[in-house]
Amino acid sequence: MKYDVRNEEIRRVVEVLSENWEVYEFFLEKRRTDLETLKKNTELPEEKLLESVESLKEAGLVEDWKHDPENPLHLTSFGNYLMRLMKKAHYFYSK
Repeated sequence: MKYDVRNEEIRRVVEVLSENWEVYEFFLEKRRTDLETLKKNTELPEEKLLESVESLKEAGLVEDWKHDPENPLHLTSFGNYLMRLMKKAHYFYSK
């Protein structure tokens, strides 16, 4: 079986998710938030939290959203797609 670039990208996204699951999980519930809310709802030190958010941004799962000043961090369309995919997988595996 041949591997192409997309497989590398998928592996990288999975790595980022596993390393930053606590923060991404919060986005799965809220879809958008701000750093203060994240700080209150995760048990990560601030430096680790900021690193985690940056990693999620680099993986294309979270983006800065200037149109919502109260919640400037949003899931990207890819982040939303992945969330729906995981919910479907959970539904099928929980049967």
